[in-house]
Amino acid sequence: MPFSTLFWLSLILVLYTYVFYGVILWLINQIYKTPVTFKKSLSYTPMTSILVACYNEEDFIEDKIVNLLNLNYPRNKYEIVFVTDGSDDNTNSIILKYIEQHPTLIKLYYQPVRKGKQHAVNRVINLLSGAFVVFNDCNTSINEMSLQYLMAHFEDPKVGVVTGEKKIIVEGEDKVVSSGEGMYWKYESFLKKMESDFYSTVGSPGELFAIRKSLYSPVPKSISIEDFYLSMLIVLKAYRNVYEPLAYATEYSSLSLRDEFKRKRRIASGAYKTIISLTEIYSIKHLKFLFQYISNRIFRWFVAPIALVLLLISNLNLSGCFYTIVLTLQILFYAIALLGFLFRSAVTKYKFLYIPFYFIFMNFALLAGFYDFISNKNNVIWEKVNRRKA
Repeated sequence: MPFSTLFWLSLILVLYTYVFYGVILWLINQIYKTPVTFKKSLSYTPMTSILVACYNEEDFIEDKIVNLLNLNYPRNKYEIVFVTDGSDDNTNSIILKYIEQHPTLIKLYYQPVRKGKQHAVNRVINLLSGAFVVFNDCNTSINEMSLQYLMAHFEDPKVGVVTGEKKIIVEGEDKVVSSGEGMYWKYESFLKKMESDFYSTVGSPGELFAIRKSLYSPVPKSISIEDFYLSMLIVLKAYRNVYEPLAYATEYSSLSLRDEFKRKRRIASGAYKTIISLTEIYSIKHLKFLFQYISNRIFRWFVAPIALVLLLISNLNLSGCFYTIVLTLQILFYAIALLGFLFRSAVTKYKFLYIPFYFIFMNFALLAGFYDFISNKNNVIWEKVNRRKA
Protein backbone atom coordinates (compact mmCIF):
# COMPACT_ATOMS: atom_id res chain seq x y z
CA MET A 1 0.00 0.00 0.00
CA PRO A 2 1.42 3.44 -0.93
CA PHE A 3 2.45 5.57 2.04
CA SER A 4 0.02 8.32 0.98
CA THR A 5 -2.93 5.90 1.08
CA LEU A 6 -1.79 4.53 4.42
CA PHE A 7 -1.43 8.06 5.78
CA TRP A 8 -4.93 9.19 4.79
CA LEU A 9 -6.57 5.97 5.92
CA SER A 10 -4.84 6.17 9.30
CA LEU A 11 -5.61 9.88 9.73
CA ILE A 12 -9.30 9.40 8.94
CA LEU A 13 -9.59 6.45 11.32
CA VAL A 14 -7.90 8.31 14.19
CA LEU A 15 -9.96 11.48 13.71
CA TYR A 16 -13.21 9.53 13.37
CA THR A 17 -12.56 7.46 16.49
CA TYR A 18 -11.59 10.29 18.82
CA VAL A 19 -13.39 13.32 17.36
CA PHE A 20 -15.96 12.76 14.65
CA TYR A 21 -17.86 9.89 16.27
CA GLY A 22 -18.86 12.02 19.24
CA VAL A 23 -19.60 15.01 17.01
CA ILE A 24 -21.78 12.89 14.70
CA LEU A 25 -23.81 11.57 17.63
CA TRP A 26 -24.23 15.08 19.01
CA LEU A 27 -25.43 16.41 15.65
CA ILE A 28 -27.89 13.54 15.14
CA ASN A 29 -29.26 14.03 18.64
CA GLN A 30 -29.69 17.76 18.01
CA ILE A 31 -31.36 17.36 14.62
CA TYR A 32 -33.57 14.32 15.10
CA LYS A 33 -34.08 14.26 18.88
CA THR A 34 -33.71 10.50 18.74
CA PRO A 35 -33.71 9.38 22.39
CA VAL A 36 -36.54 7.20 23.59
CA THR A 37 -37.61 9.25 26.58
CA PHE A 38 -39.61 8.24 29.61
CA LYS A 39 -40.74 10.55 32.35
CA LYS A 40 -38.78 9.63 35.46
CA SER A 41 -40.35 9.53 38.87
CA LEU A 42 -38.14 9.50 41.95
CA SER A 43 -41.07 7.99 43.86
CA TYR A 44 -40.50 4.68 42.07
CA THR A 45 -38.70 2.60 44.72
CA PRO A 46 -38.80 -1.12 43.85
CA MET A 47 -37.00 -3.75 45.91
CA THR A 48 -33.34 -3.56 44.98
CA SER A 49 -30.22 -5.54 45.81
CA ILE A 50 -26.84 -3.80 45.94
CA LEU A 51 -24.20 -6.41 45.14
CA VAL A 52 -20.59 -5.78 46.09
CA ALA A 53 -18.11 -8.50 45.12
CA CYS A 54 -14.81 -7.98 46.89
CA TYR A 55 -11.59 -9.71 47.88
CA ASN A 56 -9.43 -8.72 50.86
CA GLU A 57 -10.85 -5.21 51.21
CA GLU A 58 -10.31 -4.62 54.93
CA ASP A 59 -9.01 -1.12 54.19
CA PHE A 60 -12.19 -0.09 52.35
CA ILE A 61 -15.02 -2.30 53.56
CA GLU A 62 -16.14 -0.27 56.58
CA ASP A 63 -16.35 2.95 54.58
CA LYS A 64 -18.28 1.05 51.90
CA ILE A 65 -20.83 -0.27 54.40
CA VAL A 66 -21.36 3.14 55.98
CA ASN A 67 -21.74 4.67 52.53
CA LEU A 68 -24.47 2.18 51.55
CA LEU A 69 -26.26 2.49 54.87
CA ASN A 70 -26.63 6.22 54.32
CA LEU A 71 -28.41 6.06 50.97
CA ASN A 72 -31.57 8.10 50.56
CA TYR A 73 -33.82 5.12 49.79
CA PRO A 74 -36.42 3.31 51.92
CA ARG A 75 -34.59 0.89 54.24
CA ASN A 76 -37.17 -1.82 53.62
CA LYS A 77 -36.73 -1.55 49.85
CA TYR A 78 -33.07 -2.48 49.48
CA GLU A 79 -30.51 -4.96 50.72
CA ILE A 80 -26.72 -4.79 50.81
CA VAL A 81 -25.09 -8.04 49.71
CA PHE A 82 -21.38 -8.79 49.92
CA VAL A 83 -19.73 -11.77 48.28
CA THR A 84 -16.15 -12.17 49.50
CA ASP A 85 -14.94 -15.49 48.10
CA GLY A 86 -11.34 -16.29 49.05
CA SER A 87 -10.87 -13.32 51.38
CA ASP A 88 -8.51 -14.16 54.22
CA ASP A 89 -8.04 -10.77 55.90
CA ASN A 90 -10.48 -8.96 58.21
CA THR A 91 -13.05 -8.18 55.50
CA ASN A 92 -15.57 -10.78 56.67
CA SER A 93 -15.24 -9.99 60.36
CA ILE A 94 -15.95 -6.30 59.69
CA ILE A 95 -19.02 -7.17 57.63
CA LEU A 96 -20.28 -9.57 60.32
CA LYS A 97 -20.00 -6.79 62.90
CA TYR A 98 -22.41 -4.68 60.86
CA ILE A 99 -24.71 -7.64 60.18
CA GLU A 100 -25.25 -7.89 63.94
CA GLN A 101 -26.53 -4.30 63.87
CA HIS A 102 -28.54 -4.66 60.62
CA PRO A 103 -29.46 -8.35 60.29
CA THR A 104 -32.19 -7.84 57.69
CA LEU A 105 -30.36 -5.24 55.63
CA ILE A 106 -26.85 -6.66 55.16
CA LYS A 107 -25.97 -10.14 53.89
CA LEU A 108 -22.68 -11.94 53.41
CA TYR A 109 -21.86 -14.84 51.09
CA TYR A 110 -18.46 -16.44 51.32
CA GLN A 111 -16.59 -19.52 50.21
CA PRO A 112 -12.90 -20.14 50.92
CA VAL A 113 -11.90 -20.79 47.31
CA ARG A 114 -11.36 -17.77 45.09
CA LYS A 115 -12.46 -18.39 41.50
CA GLY A 116 -12.89 -14.85 40.23
CA LYS A 117 -15.53 -12.14 40.42
CA GLN A 118 -17.82 -13.51 37.73
CA HIS A 119 -17.93 -16.93 39.40
CA ALA A 120 -18.86 -15.28 42.69
CA VAL A 121 -21.61 -13.20 41.08
CA ASN A 122 -23.00 -16.18 39.15
CA ARG A 123 -23.11 -18.13 42.40
CA VAL A 124 -25.20 -15.64 44.39
CA ILE A 125 -27.32 -13.83 41.81
CA ASN A 126 -30.40 -16.03 42.33
CA LEU A 127 -30.16 -15.60 46.11
CA LEU A 128 -30.81 -11.86 45.90
CA SER A 129 -34.19 -10.52 46.99
CA GLY A 130 -34.44 -7.54 44.65
CA ALA A 131 -36.05 -7.44 41.22
CA PHE A 132 -33.17 -5.13 40.30
CA VAL A 133 -29.47 -5.52 41.01
CA VAL A 134 -27.04 -2.63 41.46
CA PHE A 135 -23.40 -3.59 40.95
CA ASN A 136 -20.94 -1.47 42.90
CA ASP A 137 -17.20 -1.70 43.60
CA CYS A 138 -15.93 -1.77 47.16
CA ASN A 139 -13.35 1.00 46.77
CA THR A 140 -15.89 3.57 45.59
CA SER A 141 -18.36 5.86 47.29
CA ILE A 142 -21.77 6.45 45.68
CA ASN A 143 -23.91 9.54 46.24
CA GLU A 144 -26.91 9.20 48.55
CA MET A 145 -29.48 9.68 45.75
CA SER A 146 -27.91 7.04 43.49
CA LEU A 147 -30.52 4.35 43.98
CA GLN A 148 -33.42 6.70 43.35
CA TYR A 149 -31.92 8.02 40.13
CA LEU A 150 -30.99 4.54 38.90
CA MET A 151 -34.35 2.96 39.69
CA ALA A 152 -36.35 5.83 38.17
CA HIS A 153 -35.41 4.68 34.66
CA PHE A 154 -36.74 1.17 35.20
CA GLU A 155 -40.30 2.45 35.11
CA ASP A 156 -39.71 2.29 31.39
CA PRO A 157 -40.12 -1.41 30.49
CA LYS A 158 -37.71 -0.97 27.56
CA VAL A 159 -34.79 -0.15 29.87
CA GLY A 160 -32.73 -3.15 30.93
CA VAL A 161 -29.56 -1.45 32.19
CA VAL A 162 -28.88 1.91 33.82
CA THR A 163 -25.28 3.09 33.83
CA GLY A 164 -24.07 5.47 36.51
CA GLU A 165 -21.35 8.08 36.30
CA LYS A 166 -17.74 7.41 37.31
CA LYS A 167 -15.88 10.32 38.94
CA ILE A 168 -12.16 10.33 39.59
CA ILE A 169 -10.66 12.20 42.53
CA VAL A 170 -7.56 13.90 41.19
CA GLU A 171 -4.75 13.00 43.57
CA GLY A 172 -1.79 10.66 43.60
CA GLU A 173 1.99 10.57 43.42
CA ASP A 174 1.86 10.52 39.62
CA LYS A 175 -0.25 13.60 38.86
CA VAL A 176 -0.40 12.55 35.21
CA VAL A 177 -2.37 9.45 36.25
CA SER A 178 -5.00 11.17 38.35
CA SER A 179 -5.40 14.24 36.13
CA GLY A 180 -5.26 12.24 32.92
CA GLU A 181 -7.75 9.64 34.12
CA GLY A 182 -10.07 12.35 35.42
CA MET A 183 -10.10 14.13 32.06
CA TYR A 184 -10.50 10.83 30.24
CA TRP A 185 -13.64 10.01 32.22
CA LYS A 186 -15.09 13.44 31.46
CA TYR A 187 -14.74 12.60 27.78
CA GLU A 188 -16.22 9.14 28.42
CA SER A 189 -19.18 10.70 30.20
CA PHE A 190 -19.88 12.92 27.20
CA LEU A 191 -19.85 9.90 24.89
CA LYS A 192 -22.11 7.90 27.19
CA LYS A 193 -24.63 10.73 27.25
CA MET A 194 -24.57 11.04 23.45
CA GLU A 195 -24.89 7.27 23.00
CA SER A 196 -27.71 6.99 25.53
CA ASP A 197 -29.64 9.76 23.78
CA PHE A 198 -29.03 8.23 20.36
CA TYR A 199 -29.99 4.68 21.31
CA SER A 200 -28.03 2.94 24.06
CA THR A 201 -24.80 3.37 26.00
CA VAL A 202 -22.08 0.93 24.91
CA GLY A 203 -21.01 -0.96 28.02
CA SER A 204 -21.17 -0.11 31.71
CA PRO A 205 -18.36 0.52 34.21
CA GLY A 206 -18.29 -1.95 37.10
CA GLU A 207 -18.13 0.92 39.60
CA LEU A 208 -21.89 1.54 39.34
CA PHE A 209 -24.61 0.13 37.10
CA ALA A 210 -27.99 -1.54 37.58
CA ILE A 211 -29.89 -4.25 35.73
CA ARG A 212 -33.21 -6.06 35.78
CA LYS A 213 -32.35 -9.31 37.56
CA SER A 214 -34.63 -11.24 35.22
CA LEU A 215 -32.30 -10.32 32.32
CA TYR A 216 -29.13 -11.57 33.99
CA SER A 217 -27.19 -14.19 32.05
CA PRO A 218 -24.37 -16.16 33.68
CA VAL A 219 -21.02 -14.74 32.63
CA PRO A 220 -18.69 -17.37 31.12
CA LYS A 221 -15.59 -18.20 33.15
CA SER A 222 -13.37 -17.01 30.30
CA ILE A 223 -14.74 -13.43 30.49
CA SER A 224 -12.83 -11.08 32.78
CA ILE A 225 -14.68 -7.78 32.20
CA GLU A 226 -18.10 -9.03 33.23
CA ASP A 227 -19.65 -5.56 33.55
CA PHE A 228 -19.17 -4.78 29.86
CA TYR A 229 -20.17 -8.28 28.76
CA LEU A 230 -23.32 -8.39 30.90
CA SER A 231 -24.59 -4.97 29.84
CA MET A 232 -23.97 -5.83 26.20
CA LEU A 233 -25.95 -9.07 26.44
CA ILE A 234 -28.94 -7.23 27.85
CA VAL A 235 -28.90 -4.67 25.03
CA LEU A 236 -28.77 -7.55 22.54
CA LYS A 237 -32.04 -8.76 24.09
CA ALA A 238 -33.59 -5.52 22.73
CA TYR A 239 -33.41 -3.51 25.97
CA ARG A 240 -31.77 -0.09 26.32
CA ASN A 241 -28.76 0.83 28.42
CA VAL A 242 -29.48 4.32 29.75
CA TYR A 243 -26.86 6.68 31.16
CA GLU A 244 -27.69 8.47 34.42
CA PRO A 245 -25.03 11.04 35.45
CA LEU A 246 -26.87 12.01 38.67
CA ALA A 247 -26.06 8.56 40.07
CA TYR A 248 -22.31 8.46 40.47
CA ALA A 249 -19.48 6.51 42.03
CA THR A 250 -16.41 8.35 43.25
CA GLU A 251 -12.97 6.80 43.51
CA TYR A 252 -9.34 7.79 43.64
CA SER A 253 -7.12 7.07 40.68
CA SER A 254 -4.36 4.49 40.88
CA LEU A 255 -1.52 5.58 43.12
CA SER A 256 1.16 5.16 40.46
CA LEU A 257 1.65 5.03 36.73
CA ARG A 258 2.76 1.41 37.04
CA ASP A 259 -0.48 0.44 38.79
CA GLU A 260 -2.61 2.28 36.26
CA PHE A 261 -0.80 0.69 33.33
CA LYS A 262 -1.25 -2.76 34.85
CA ARG A 263 -4.96 -2.08 35.32
CA LYS A 264 -5.55 -0.75 31.80
CA ARG A 265 -3.50 -3.51 30.20
CA ARG A 266 -5.54 -6.09 32.10
CA ILE A 267 -8.83 -4.46 31.07
CA ALA A 268 -7.72 -4.28 27.44
CA SER A 269 -6.77 -7.95 27.37
CA GLY A 270 -10.15 -8.89 28.79
CA ALA A 271 -11.92 -6.54 26.38
CA TYR A 272 -10.51 -8.29 23.31
CA LYS A 273 -11.69 -11.64 24.66
CA THR A 274 -15.15 -10.19 25.23
CA ILE A 275 -15.34 -8.63 21.77
CA ILE A 276 -14.73 -11.92 19.96
CA SER A 277 -17.36 -13.56 22.18
CA LEU A 278 -20.12 -11.11 21.19
CA THR A 279 -20.73 -12.49 17.70
CA GLU A 280 -24.50 -12.00 18.00
CA ILE A 281 -24.15 -8.26 17.60
CA TYR A 282 -23.12 -8.57 13.94
CA SER A 283 -26.68 -8.69 12.70
CA ILE A 284 -28.90 -6.31 10.76
CA LYS A 285 -31.44 -6.39 13.58
CA HIS A 286 -28.88 -4.63 15.79
CA LEU A 287 -27.86 -2.13 13.10
CA LYS A 288 -28.23 1.04 15.16
CA PHE A 289 -26.33 -0.36 18.12
CA LEU A 290 -23.78 -2.01 15.82
CA PHE A 291 -22.83 1.45 14.51
CA GLN A 292 -22.15 2.57 18.10
CA TYR A 293 -20.34 -0.63 19.02
CA ILE A 294 -17.98 -0.56 16.05
CA SER A 295 -17.24 3.15 16.51
CA ASN A 296 -16.74 3.08 20.29
CA ARG A 297 -15.20 -0.34 20.82
CA ILE A 298 -13.82 -1.92 17.65
CA PHE A 299 -12.27 1.27 16.35
CA ARG A 300 -11.02 2.57 19.69
CA TRP A 301 -9.71 -0.72 21.06
CA PHE A 302 -8.51 -2.45 17.90
CA VAL A 303 -8.10 0.01 15.06
CA ALA A 304 -7.02 3.38 16.48
CA PRO A 305 -3.91 2.25 18.43
CA ILE A 306 -2.50 0.64 15.28
CA ALA A 307 -3.60 3.58 13.12
CA LEU A 308 -1.65 5.98 15.36
CA VAL A 309 1.56 4.04 14.74
CA LEU A 310 0.93 3.76 11.00
CA LEU A 311 0.09 7.47 10.77
CA LEU A 312 3.50 8.45 12.12
CA ILE A 313 5.39 5.89 10.04
CA SER A 314 3.65 6.84 6.79
CA ASN A 315 4.01 10.56 7.52
CA LEU A 316 7.77 10.18 7.94
CA ASN A 317 7.95 8.83 4.39
CA LEU A 318 5.97 11.62 2.72
CA SER A 319 7.03 15.09 1.59
CA GLY A 320 5.06 18.22 0.81
CA CYS A 321 3.70 21.20 2.70
CA PHE A 322 0.61 19.53 4.13
CA TYR A 323 2.45 16.38 5.18
CA THR A 324 5.18 18.48 6.80
CA ILE A 325 2.57 20.39 8.83
CA VAL A 326 0.90 17.18 9.99
CA LEU A 327 4.27 15.62 10.87
CA THR A 328 5.22 18.73 12.83
CA LEU A 329 1.94 18.56 14.75
CA GLN A 330 2.53 14.89 15.51
CA ILE A 331 6.05 15.52 16.75
CA LEU A 332 4.80 18.42 18.88
CA PHE A 333 2.05 16.21 20.33
CA TYR A 334 4.53 13.47 21.26
CA ALA A 335 6.94 16.07 22.67
CA ILE A 336 4.20 17.43 24.95
CA ALA A 337 3.40 13.83 25.94
CA LEU A 338 7.05 13.36 26.88
CA LEU A 339 6.94 16.52 29.00
CA GLY A 340 3.83 15.19 30.70
CA PHE A 341 5.71 12.02 31.53
CA LEU A 342 8.81 13.83 32.79
CA PHE A 343 6.74 16.14 35.02
CA ARG A 344 4.17 13.50 35.98
CA SER A 345 4.79 13.94 39.71
CA ALA A 346 4.87 17.73 39.68
CA VAL A 347 2.09 20.03 40.79
CA THR A 348 1.40 22.20 37.77
CA LYS A 349 -1.42 24.39 36.55
CA TYR A 350 -0.63 23.34 32.97
CA LYS A 351 -2.89 20.32 32.95
CA PHE A 352 -2.82 20.21 29.15
CA LEU A 353 0.58 18.52 29.47
CA TYR A 354 -1.13 15.46 30.88
CA ILE A 355 -3.66 15.00 28.08
CA PRO A 356 -1.23 13.95 25.28
CA PHE A 357 0.69 11.67 27.62
CA TYR A 358 -2.40 9.94 28.99
CA PHE A 359 -3.70 9.50 25.43
CA ILE A 360 -0.46 7.81 24.33
CA PHE A 361 -0.31 5.89 27.61
CA MET A 362 -3.83 4.48 27.09
CA ASN A 363 -3.16 3.40 23.54
CA PHE A 364 0.11 1.75 24.52
CA ALA A 365 -1.78 -0.14 27.24
CA LEU A 366 -4.28 -1.27 24.58
CA LEU A 367 -1.45 -2.59 22.42
CA ALA A 368 0.09 -4.37 25.41
CA GLY A 369 -3.30 -5.84 26.28
CA PHE A 370 -3.71 -7.04 22.71
CA TYR A 371 -0.35 -8.79 22.98
CA ASP A 372 -1.51 -10.49 26.18
CA PHE A 373 -4.72 -11.51 24.44
CA ILE A 374 -3.07 -13.13 21.42
CA SER A 375 -0.52 -14.71 23.78
CA ASN A 376 -3.39 -16.17 25.84
CA LYS A 377 -2.20 -14.40 29.01
CA ASN A 378 -5.64 -13.16 30.03
CA ASN A 379 -6.41 -13.99 33.67
CA VAL A 380 -9.97 -13.83 35.02
CA ILE A 381 -8.66 -13.57 38.60
CA TRP A 382 -7.23 -10.08 38.73
CA GLU A 383 -4.69 -8.60 41.06
CA LYS A 384 -5.78 -5.43 42.83
CA VAL A 385 -4.06 -2.14 42.17
CA ASN A 386 -3.32 0.29 44.98
CA ARG A 387 -5.78 3.15 45.45
CA ARG A 388 -6.54 5.68 48.14
CA LYS A 389 -9.85 5.51 49.98
CA ALA A 390 -12.73 7.27 48.28
